[in-house]
Amino acid sequence: MKNHFIIVIILSLSSNVYGQFTMEAYLGNSISDTELNYLNSIKGYLKENNFKSPILREVEFRARVQNFGNGFEDYRLRFSPLNPLERRANKVYKEALSDQFNIEYQLKVEEILLNRYSIIIEHHLLSSRKKTLVASAEVYQSIMDIYQDQPDNASLKDFIATDKALLEVILNLESINNKLKTIEHTIKLTYPYSGVINWETQQVVSVEGIKEWFHSNLIENPNNNLYLKNEKQKGIVADTELKVEKQSDFRNLGFIQAEYREDVNNSFFNNLGMQLAFSLPIVNPDKPDLERDRLELLENSKKLEHEQVELETYLEESYINLDHLLKQYEIVSNKLSDYENQSVYSFNRDALDTYKEIHDFKTDLSLLKQNLVADILNSYISLLSFNGQLSAPPYINYLSPFNNGFEMTTGDQ
Repeated sequence: MKNHFIIVIILSLSSNVYGQFTMEAYLGNSISDTELNYLNSIKGYLKENNFKSPILREVEFRARVQNFGNGFEDYRLRFSPLNPLERRANKVYKEALSDQFNIEYQLKVEEILLNRYSIIIEHHLLSSRKKTLVASAEVYQSIMDIYQDQPDNASLKDFIATDKALLEVILNLESINNKLKTIEHTIKLTYPYSGVINWETQQVVSVEGIKEWFHSNLIENPNNNLYLKNEKQKGIVADTELKVEKQSDFRNLGFIQAEYREDVNNSFFNNLGMQLAFSLPIVNPDKPDLERDRLELLENSKKLEHEQVELETYLEESYINLDHLLKQYEIVSNKLSDYENQSVYSFNRDALDTYKEIHDFKTDLSLLKQNLVADILNSYISLLSFNGQLSAPPYINYLSPFNNGFEMTTGDQ
């Protein structure tokens, strides 16, 4: 009975009084990630500021005196307009920068949600493994009890082997409880909840449901990948910034100058004058810099094409891998069903070794099946994340068999 007490101790390690936990509440809980807070500050800056250029590049007032004794005798007011093409380029640049920021912001939210999905899946896997190992420990303890009740019929070798197996299960349970506590601590950093995370009261999308989704969804277009969109938009921002620099090189279009000359012999209007000047854009001293920037844009464009090919390959391999996992799951499930449908073996000395062998194999199959479920869930969520579906409103819990929706709050709300 000593080992029964040990199992109870192990099971009690994770029985702290927490509260109710739901996947939707955790996924939609306020995001306070440091990098997202940084993006929120940029978002506020872009909202409150603009990149409009002034209509006038320069306003200059001049006064001239030839004889200090007579005071000022010549006044000039010069207006230098800014190149309207530069003003237009700055507006386009602001729009491109805002679009790039929105993609980057969604990309970060996508990363955070993907991480939360991974945490949920890991907790679900460990909880399933824990349940299987608890059942296995109970079986080993029952066998140990038989050995103790029938000492004359039990070999020392079988007794030690079973005791060793029981010890391994207990140590694995302790390790799982420790991992579960670590995961729950991580969850509480962003989502303070009370109660245990009970997967008996929460449904997770079935492998059959994922299989249906897999066969009804063709390979997505890699052009919709958020990372690729972000890199493309960065290129657009760089291109519009280059256009701003190009137009700013010709910002000096000339000037309009109003003049007034003090001459008592003339009337007021006869003392007024005006000058009009135009700059001729014949020479651009910054042309070498612009050409270097164009070359860099061309290089980035080629890198982007290479990244797109890599993403296409990754996407195809991801679908192939998920298909492979689904086939493995079916094989293991069928094999486990074969043994679960066997008649119950009685607890007697003659059938005990056979019973233990069957139990060990069924336990291994159950653990393998659970690992495959976790791999399938992670592959499924990763494929959804490929095109930014996790962070695309309306927000959906894709681990729910009913695609439950949830509300999300972020640090700026």
